[in-house]
Amino acid sequence: MSARYRRSWVHWLAVPPPLRPLGLHRRRKAERELVGAEIRKRELLYTEFIAECSKLAIDALDHTLDEPTKLFQVYALHNRMRLVSSDVVVAAADQTVKHILKNYFAA
Repeated sequence: MSARYRRSWVHWLAVPPPLRPLGLHRRRKAERELVGAEIRKRELLYTEFIAECSKLAIDALDHTLDEPTKLFQVYALHNRMRLVSSDVVVAAADQTVKHILKNYFAA
């Protein structure tokens, strides 16, 4: 890093925030808002998945799988998770669905 660049960067940091260009602040704020919105969407998706799996896990303890339509919502949520989640999260969701199916067929 050149000394000239370092001095200009230090000078930039010394400028009080109200005097800095607004474009940088607006861009960072927009990025934070987008990331926050993405996190909220994922949290909602995970919450729905957990709620639906909880219902099915309890149902699987006492019943067999008479109606495969019970699983439609879980598979729909699981497939949405495949689109937006990391491989670790998708693998955990796979294990959860397999566990529920195992319980349904064991009863």
